[in-house]
Amino acid sequence: MEVTSGLNLLQVRSVPRKTALINALATINPPYPCEHADPFADLPRQISRQGYTRRIVPHKRTIAITVFNSDPGLIQELAEISPVLYETDLIEVGRRLDYSRWINFIELASSTRWGDIAAEVDSVLPSSAPATGSEERLRRRLDTLASSDRIKEELMSELADYLKTAAAEAPAAEKTRLTELRHRVLRARHFATARTIVEQWLPLLAAIDLTDLPFWQFGDLRPAPEIRLPPPLSHLLEKLRNVLETVDAAAAEELLHRLQVELDRQGPTPALHVRCRQHLPTVEIKAENGGLRPIDGLAPLDRLAACCQLLIALSTVLLRSRPILLFSLPSWASFREDRDLLASRITELADSCQCLCVTTDSRPFPDHDAIFVDN
Repeated sequence: MEVTSGLNLLQVRSVPRKTALINALATINPPYPCEHADPFADLPRQISRQGYTRRIVPHKRTIAITVFNSDPGLIQELAEISPVLYETDLIEVGRRLDYSRWINFIELASSTRWGDIAAEVDSVLPSSAPATGSEERLRRRLDTLASSDRIKEELMSELADYLKTAAAEAPAAEKTRLTELRHRVLRARHFATARTIVEQWLPLLAAIDLTDLPFWQFGDLRPAPEIRLPPPLSHLLEKLRNVLETVDAAAAEELLHRLQVELDRQGPTPALHVRCRQHLPTVEIKAENGGLRPIDGLAPLDRLAACCQLLIALSTVLLRSRPILLFSLPSWASFREDRDLLASRITELADSCQCLCVTTDSRPFPDHDAIFVDN
């Protein structure tokens, strides 16, 4: 399914399917290790068809796949690793059953085939006369390769080291050619580094269950059993607390200032103010008279807006990107709040970041139809 940058309404057949879809998408980049939540615990480990049973190999079974457009800032950072990565357009990210994650650069090969560089390597290291024992061993390994074999791991390092030495000893006219050839040999290493950078740029996927809406409350954001927050927000607040405990006063003030700037961009409903008391972040409402008042008296839908505003600001400041909000919409038969107001709140949030709302209704919001995706 293809989604837009703002509000997306997705319809599925049942509540279990709604939960499964949101849980799977959230594993792409949650604010906590997937193993802690264990969202795939109930998924089958074997498949039975026509009387035969086949065991599923967890590290080979992908459960969730997403495709992201590349951010210009990310492309610039990737291009510093290798010019080839400047061509990055779409990035595919998947989560396997064992919770390992893979990243693929669509339409860009992540390693070099031997057939693509064989002729150039042969001109540097001919088969006829290797000069040293190490060159002879390297030549023997190269002679066993098929054209389709990939240059990676130990062979990649060995060949790259040889080309580095050859470039250092070569005439000036040859140095550029050998250096460029070495970069092609190191393509697998460059892409491994690129994957690490992509992980730092991935947007947080934050699952928010609106069926739990009436119970959200926060004011002084102290760890306490009576205070319940959406899990993504709880983990980001814990990350903020950890940062504030490790930096000096000036750095803490600068961090809170950046956070306040992001909160002010979210809009006036409600207007939030954040400050720090003994490394503990506190969020309050900006009153019309210019003062501050506690936030814990907000109505449920205003608490929703406040939670999401804070989550967006924290993700932007701490994680360098705006989150993707995954809302599990409630059944309207049991929803006690104002349905139109909920639609308005989420639509406002979709102006700030991408929102995916999963529902069992074909028309969850007034004037908005859902796309049926449960095939």
